[in-house]
Amino acid sequence: MRRAHVGVAVVAALLATLAGRLLVVTEVLKEVKTYGPVMCLKMPSSQAPEDALPIPGTRHVLMGVDDRMTLWHTPGKGPNDTYPGGITTMKLPKDMNDYPLIHPIDIKNWPKEVAFHPLGLHLRNDTLYAINNAYLQGGERIEVFQVEGIKSQPGLKWQRSIQLPEYMYGIANDLVFTSNHEFFITTWHSQPDSPAGRSQCLCSKLRITLEMLLGLEWTYLHRCKDSNGQATCEAVASGMLMNGVTLRGEELWVADTVGRTVRRLKIEPDRVVEVQRIDTEYGVDNMEYDEVSDKIYMGVQARAWDYVDFINKAHSGGKPEGGIVGGCDELDPTTGAVRHILMQEKQNAVSSCSRSGQFLVMGSWQEPHALVCPLEDPKKSS
Repeated sequence: MRRAHVGVAVVAALLATLAGRLLVVTEVLKEVKTYGPVMCLKMPSSQAPEDALPIPGTRHVLMGVDDRMTLWHTPGKGPNDTYPGGITTMKLPKDMNDYPLIHPIDIKNWPKEVAFHPLGLHLRNDTLYAINNAYLQGGERIEVFQVEGIKSQPGLKWQRSIQLPEYMYGIANDLVFTSNHEFFITTWHSQPDSPAGRSQCLCSKLRITLEMLLGLEWTYLHRCKDSNGQATCEAVASGMLMNGVTLRGEELWVADTVGRTVRRLKIEPDRVVEVQRIDTEYGVDNMEYDEVSDKIYMGVQARAWDYVDFINKAHSGGKPEGGIVGGCDELDPTTGAVRHILMQEKQNAVSSCSRSGQFLVMGSWQEPHALVCPLEDPKKSS
């Protein structure tokens, strides 16, 4: 009798899990309406600006740009076929009567034998940290730059690199540094890429899809120590697709895109404690804490399966265009309340949203444009 009860309980748990996954699928496939500011400027960039990082106290925004479609999602292509990425700076105008100015940054002292494919960025004082998916031309690593002219016209000088463990190859996503030698970093997938690049076989796509459907928490937030340029890391939290991470005081905030949650974590000397878990209507990608407003701004994707469909078309040799609707949400860390600010179709594949003054800046992991919007449309004069 006891075995029967155990069997029924197991079946019930499995059915509940599958029902929960199906519910997630039906919700993310729902119709999405656009809303929010409409006076947005779509600014051309040399490559797709995945992360956009405002420099506090200035009107400058640092952006990591790269051709991630060739790097990851074009059949027969990969790291060896991808033109190097870089860091650009965008100077925001005083108001919407003028235009932002985007300039590439010529990095001083860069080791020319290393490829540069930047992803997540973090600024700590006058030091910029950038994840670099360099594959065979440098490995998976973090580049450390000194930001020169931080209050005027920012420039970058390469200082050193930190080599990441092999199990993070190609899947290190976002990061924050809490000291010169300690940092937290997310990995977005359960399996690393090979040193030669990302697998485009059907089995890889099926594995990602099944992990999402079954709700497997096989991606992680890692706590790492830098010891003479070599990182040693341990997983401290898991999720379905661990993505953006930001720092507010002694607390970490990390997004689980597929799980549609944001975790609030307290950093302690020997552990990380989850304090709060906030449900989000949309999948959160990158996010940045704005100290002036004491709010967290989050790039969101309206429907998770738009991404899967887009990538499947790309891997099949097609030319996917648009279709990944995204926008920006605001999270109040004191109350846990999430406010929807913007949902739009001008910028495809929104990956980040950050606030600088009265502007929102949104990046894309796929499209070579940055979207600049006022926090609110200017009121019409009566």
